Amino acid sequence: MSPFDGDGDLHPNRHQPLIDALTNFYRVLAEVCYIQPSDIHFPPYGPEFNTSLGLSLGYSPESLELLSKLPYLSQECDNAAPTAVHAYTYYSIIQVYSSD
Repeated sequence: MSPFDGDGDLHPNRHQPLIDALTNFYRVLAEVCYIQPSDIHFPPYGPEFNTSLGLSLGYSPESLELLSKLPYLSQECDNAAPTAVHAYTYYSIIQVYSSD
């Protein structure tokens, strides 16, 4: 699938394969009991997703749009990872800054 439509504009669903793959990966992790199903959070996220803060931190509108469509894992998943691995999710970056 090309990221562009026939007019040379970016295709609106160009990230759907990534979104689907990440969603399926998280579901597999839950099926094999590596994480709890409740650890997976799906969009829409509501007011806790602070787009204006993301923009002020230098994120592009396109990247924030993608982040708002991706599933993410809760912070509790850090306990499931081996001690040398830290599951610091991309979504938690926006949450940390917006909790000030």
